[in-house]
Amino acid sequence: MWRIVNEFFVGCAVLTVLLLVKKFSFVPSGAWLFDDMVLSLIDKGHRVSVAFLDLSGEHSRSVERVTDKLTVFTYPVTARSMPLKVLQVVLGNIWLLLKIRTFEIKRYDLLLTSSVASLFLPFLYLSKALIKVRVRFLLLWDFFPIHHMEIGKVKKGLASRMLYGVEAHSVKSFDGVGLMSPKNIEFLGIRI
Repeated sequence: MWRIVNEFFVGCAVLTVLLLVKKFSFVPSGAWLFDDMVLSLIDKGHRVSVAFLDLSGEHSRSVERVTDKLTVFTYPVTARSMPLKVLQVVLGNIWLLLKIRTFEIKRYDLLLTSSVASLFLPFLYLSKALIKVRVRFLLLWDFFPIHHMEIGKVKKGLASRMLYGVEAHSVKSFDGVGLMSPKNIEFLGIRI
């Protein structure tokens, strides 16, 4: 995964990277893939900003961590009901974007996030006018809402079709999409 992103920026001495994540551990030996990526980027001398939309409810308030190579801001989503949770996600997108505008870094070489792409759709739209990003890249691990329908988290019907449409639109708003296998490339081509 990192190899693909690294090859895209051959010749860049120091990258400025903005990660939009829904899971992040704040510890060097964290269990999430983005934790490893952040450490790898920092080890290579790059500067990383992390906008963490905490859907787990693990953090009851905003958490902030700033070092010379890493800036992390967390927006906790603590609502239990779906309408309030959706509202908090939208407000969290706006809050994280406004927070990022206060960072020392004013231009990012790479904005990187993973599926569910529509989770950060408000951020993506507003960021085009408010921050400078050279490349917006999506790592597509799960096909939302298809995967969620298969495991029973989303029921088939009008809501799933609407979610599918929003997700397809979100995926198309990125400059590049990384997939895990050739079959996923084939599957994505059929679906979007």
